[in-house]
Amino acid sequence: MALALEAALEPAPDRRKKRRRRTFYKGEIDIGVPGGYMECVCTDLSDQGARLDLLQPAILPNRFKLRLIKSGAVKQARTVWRAEKCIGVVFEA
Repeated sequence: MALALEAALEPAPDRRKKRRRRTFYKGEIDIGVPGGYMECVCTDLSDQGARLDLLQPAILPNRFKLRLIKSGAVKQARTVWRAEKCIGVVFEA
């Protein structure tokens, strides 16, 4: 029983192809209605994707545009995992 509990507490393997860098960039998620967006904070970032922390739990489309305020970059993003107040996305070309 103790072995099963220890195995459950081990972190999941990191399947990212490239390491992400820790950030604290304000972002906006286009929620698909005119003038509609949701604020978020990008807490880690790579060329391929990001982790986005949300201010509140939300139902978001699987694909959306993400604007990073600091750089002005707009990325097409696809959700690959979800938790209550954060999501992981991969950037699409």
